[in-house]
Amino acid sequence: MAIAKVLNWFSKPGKGFPQTAQVDKDGKPVVEKDGSAVMGNEQYQAEQLTDESISHEGGEAFLEDVLASVDGDLELAAEMFRTGWNRITRLKAGGLDEYQKAAKGIIKLGLPWAKGLSVDEVAEKLREMGA
Repeated sequence: MAIAKVLNWFSKPGKGFPQTAQVDKDGKPVVEKDGSAVMGNEQYQAEQLTDESISHEGGEAFLEDVLASVDGDLELAAEMFRTGWNRITRLKAGGLDEYQKAAKGIIKLGLPWAKGLSVDEVAEKLREMGA
């Protein structure tokens, strides 16, 4: 499988960063309905792998893709695996993965399709929708 990387925009987390006009993933300004710029923490770009970049068809293909994504740097590959592993297990243990966060917001909004469903059920529906 071919490794595909994209540049995405991210806001610096936390307080104390300069407030700047925000841009979307394409680098275009984000504006309010009245045409004014949306302000937020200073942004930066970082390379990200696409969902299709790392094979899960077999161990050999997986390892080849991982090594290709880090240009053969085993130390970097190990660090990235540990970081991702630790983040995902922490979020899952706390019930705070992205879908569950979104599900809590949807339930809070009282959207009709989510009425009577648990956070996990709404999160599962969101996963199925690819939202």
